[in-house]
Amino acid sequence: LLSVENQEAARRMIKDLNNMMESGGFKLAKWASNDSSVLSDIAVDKRATTDNREILRTLGLHCNRERDEFTFVALITENEKNCTKRKLISDA
Repeated sequence: LLSVENQEAARRMIKDLNNMMESGGFKLAKWASNDSSVLSDIAVDKRATTDNREILRTLGLHCNRERDEFTFVALITENEKNCTKRKLISDA
């Protein structure tokens, strides 16, 4: 999960990461972006797909590309002691 300043930086990052990983014999796939013009530069077979095009799930986080936000579900019980942000995220 990464954020960049603009479309050109996103395109450069994608190119650089693909080149670096390919030099080690790895191929990156499942690219996602909240910017449709950046996404259009990526081959369809390399893009992330979902049943609901708005929401992707990665590492327990839900990414809403249309609204450009991350969310996660936290289950808190009434008798939970020392409920910290770290605990909430690790349980999500």
